[in-house]
Amino acid sequence: FQEAQTFLELLAVTHATPVLRLAMLPRCIARSASRLLGLEHHNGSFHRGRPAQGFDEFDKCPELASEALAEAQEAFESRQGERYGRMAPIVGRLAEALARDGQFMSEDRILDVAISLERMYELDQGEVSFKLKTRAAYFLESDTEARLRVFKDVGEFYGARSKIVHNSRKKRGAAEGRGAAFKKGFDVARRSVVKLLRDGPPPDWNEMVVAGGN
Repeated sequence: FQEAQTFLELLAVTHATPVLRLAMLPRCIARSASRLLGLEHHNGSFHRGRPAQGFDEFDKCPELASEALAEAQEAFESRQGERYGRMAPIVGRLAEALARDGQFMSEDRILDVAISLERMYELDQGEVSFKLKTRAAYFLESDTEARLRVFKDVGEFYGARSKIVHNSRKKRGAAEGRGAAFKKGFDVARRSVVKLLRDGPPPDWNEMVVAGGN
């Protein structure tokens, strides 16, 4: 079940859409199969997943994307490695951000992505926003225009994060604005996860920026 959950989280992140576990049905095997295996028979059980309450089978589901599926498969196959071990909590948090609901959903999911980005780009105190924008731009892109686009997207996202954290009522903005910022931030996080799992981080983030990026 844990490996299945790992794969669902990877599918969610690479597709940038919730992929939810509706239920778990452990030990649901036929009595005859138990006897053939020399095992005592156990009655199966049923555990409803947390997101199942909000599931609507009439909703149109996103289609499976071949490229995103391949990225999830590649990461899943390397799940026993040290690189994936470091990234697993980040993958789980990003998947959780997509599945959030409730009154504070739009705020909580932005904070989830912000925490994930700060961990991926090894940020601590001091000029966090500028370092994040610069490192992400140089790590993900190779030409000036594309880097500037990432720089601006991260800036917009981190601005939304700061307004939430500092409770800026005057400039807080509507939920629609936070939704747009979340999408931009999550796209940067998704691309960062895929590249970090595939290539690993640079030896030194500051030196990478000075040297001209990826």
